[in-house]
This record gives sequence, structure tokens and C-alpha cells, in this order.
Amino acid sequence: MQYNESTTGDVPPEHGRASDPGSGSITDTGRLSVPLWRSNSFVNLWASDSALDLARQSSIVVIPLVGALTLGANPLQMGILGAATSAPSLLISLFAGVWVDRLPRRPTMVATSLVRVALVALIPLLWWLGLLNIWLLIGIAFLTGTMSLIFELCRLAWLPQIVGRPRLADANGKMEATRSVAQTGGPLVGGGAAGVVGPPLAMLVDAFSSLLSALFAGRIRHPDRSHAQAPARRAMLQQAAEGLRVSLRNPILRATIGASGMNNMFGHVFLAVYVLYMANVLGLTSFEIGLVFGVGGIGALIGSLAASRLSARFGVGRTITVAWLFFGLGGLPIPLAFLVPEYALILVVASEFVQWMVLPIADVNQLSLRQAITPDQYLGRVSASYRFIVYGLVPVGSLIGGGLGTLIGLQATLLVGVFGMLVAFVWIALSPVRAIESFPAEPQDLMPAPGD
Repeated sequence: MQYNESTTGDVPPEHGRASDPGSGSITDTGRLSVPLWRSNSFVNLWASDSALDLARQSSIVVIPLVGALTLGANPLQMGILGAATSAPSLLISLFAGVWVDRLPRRPTMVATSLVRVALVALIPLLWWLGLLNIWLLIGIAFLTGTMSLIFELCRLAWLPQIVGRPRLADANGKMEATRSVAQTGGPLVGGGAAGVVGPPLAMLVDAFSSLLSALFAGRIRHPDRSHAQAPARRAMLQQAAEGLRVSLRNPILRATIGASGMNNMFGHVFLAVYVLYMANVLGLTSFEIGLVFGVGGIGALIGSLAASRLSARFGVGRTITVAWLFFGLGGLPIPLAFLVPEYALILVVASEFVQWMVLPIADVNQLSLRQAITPDQYLGRVSASYRFIVYGLVPVGSLIGGGLGTLIGLQATLLVGVFGMLVAFVWIALSPVRAIESFPAEPQDLMPAPGD
């Protein structure tokens, strides 16, 4: 399908199209109205998400510093603190998806960002008053993670309306590229601020970025059809279960969840012993280990920027399939690097670069495909179901990796992780995903049949 970016004249929202002339959404003819960077709604959504992501990445460093340096937390307390931010994905994501499908998205995004401002600002305030303790910090970390989760589900659910389904890969690629930058810049900003003013006051970086996120979200003017199409107010558990059924019943959604979930679990088996392997087996220095992770970030940025162009040229399904295959193969040099110690650093750096370059190519196109085929009234719950399964397997993989590292050794554990990540490719190779040429302009009927 060819898109003419000079086309204007979006049809009214009652015809299923956006009336915001700056939205860049799809018209009745299937053509695009304006480039994404000229779409006020997309730019504000991108800016809001980028600001909140900078806040999250900064706090990944600063909150543990508050616990360790300011409060003197013990290892068990630090472990609980580390789990608190990601725990909402496992504990409440299914119910959060129901809320997102029920509520209007702009005010929900503004509210979650502002609540996050208040929560993180409590940390320096309680510290100044002498009332901050590790359990309050853990509670605040859990609540900020909850706000971030709801915000993210709103963004994922609203994006298809704002940009139009055929341009989801382009939009998600741009957002993922910014996320890669924030993944590097956020910890640097947060860690630098903590070094200058101390960890508690460094939380104001998160507060300021979250405030910017709320301001940009409030500037989005694209009509939100979600409230008009919200599902009937049935029992929340029933609606959460329906989101899971929709996700697992559809072969495309099921395959992408299976591939990502298996990759996440075995990837964290791998990560549980990765640093120990590089330091103790390969003998890499701290600087060299840092170099490995830094090169991975560069690869992720390149992959994010290339994702939409590759799927447009080679087809959506072929791009996702090949990216998963190269991701699995790309991990093989790491556990084998000990055989040629003189080339160990080169092999690990090359492997890290390749894997992190192709992973966002698969992720961006899978996310865009999931958003494209899912009706608006299910997007919150389908995204939540994905997070529940895929992110819920993270602690499982970490525990397995730690146990295997003790029982069978570091190198053997890495081989288990690499093999599992390679086998994740089979989920896509044996599914209808590999035959998809382009993103559909309209969602599929995913409603579970009665009695399914």
C-alpha cells in the first residue's frame, strides 16, 4: 500500500477515523495525512513517554542508592526493593488493563504522572523530616511502578488511534529509539545528581521529568474513542480473564507472547550469571564489562531506528522471523568465548551488539502487529496480558539461572540460556506471523466465541 503524506481531510470520528487534523491518522482512502513529526498529538505523546522514561531510568539507579547509602539497607531489603518496582507487572497488570479499557486515556496518563510526582517528592521530604525508612521506600517504589504500568498501558492502547495502524512500526520505532537513549542517559543523570546533592534530593530529577510527562500528556488533543467503546461494566476478574483469553486464543498474539515470554525467561537465566562469567571465567575488567553493555545500547538504538524500514521492505512476518533467528544465533559466541581467551572481549562485544540490534527489530514490529490487529476496546487488556506473562517470567528465569549456576556452573548455565533464547524463534517460525506482509489497516475480530 502506498501512502501519500500530502493527503488531508480526515473523516469525522463517528466513521471510525480521527478528526484531529494534526493526528497523522488514516483517512478513508487509506492514505496518511501528515508526517509523524508534524502530528501534534504524536509529538506530545512521544514527549510525554520520553519524559516519563527518563524519570524511570534515573530512578533505577537513585532508588537503590537511597536504600543502600542513605538508609543502610541489608541485602535482603535491597532485594525486596529491587523487586518492588517491577512487581506490579505480575501482581496487578491484568486488572490495570481492565481500568485502561474503561477509562479515558488522556486524563488517566496525566493523573498517573502527577501521582508519580507526589510519590517521588515524598522521598526527599521524608528524608528531610527524618521519617524515611526502607519499608516506606519499598512502598513508594511499588506505587511508582504501578503508576508507570498504568501510564504505559494507556500509551500502548491509544497509539493506534493517534497514528493509524499502518504506521505503528514507524511510531514504535521512534519511541523505542528514545527509550534506548534514556536507558543510557537516565542512569547517568540520576547517578550524577546523586553524587552532587545526595541520593534523596536526586529523586527530584524523577519528579521534574514526571511533571513534564504530565504536561505533555495534557497537550494531546486527539479524540479518544476508548471511552465510547469501553466494555460493559462486568466483574473486573471476568474482564481480566477475557483479556487473557483474547490474547491466547489468537494464533498471532499467542505466538508473539510465547516467543517473548520464552526469551525473557531464558534471557534472565543467562543474565543471572552473565557478569560473573565475564569477570571470573573470561577475566574481563570492570571497564571491559561496562564496554560490553554500552555497545549493546548502541546496537539497540540502531535496531530501533531500522525496525520500520526493514518491515516495509522485507515484510512484517519475514522481518520478525529473521530477527528472532539472528537474536538466538547471536548469543552463541558468548559461552564459547572461553575457548579462545585472546578473542573473548571481541566475541562478547560482537555478540552483545548483534543481539541488542536485532531484538528491538523483533520487538517493535511485534508490538506494532499486536496493536494493529487488536480492537481498541481490548488494547489495554491485551497489552496487560502480554506484560503479565512476559514480565512475570523474569523472576522465574532469574531464580532458575541462580540455581543452575550453583549446580552446573556458569558456562553450562549460559548455554542453557542461549539455547532457550534460540528455541524461542520456533514460536514465530511455526505460526501465521511469518507469512504476514504488512500491518493491517483495521483490527481483527478477537472476541472469544461463547464457550471458548
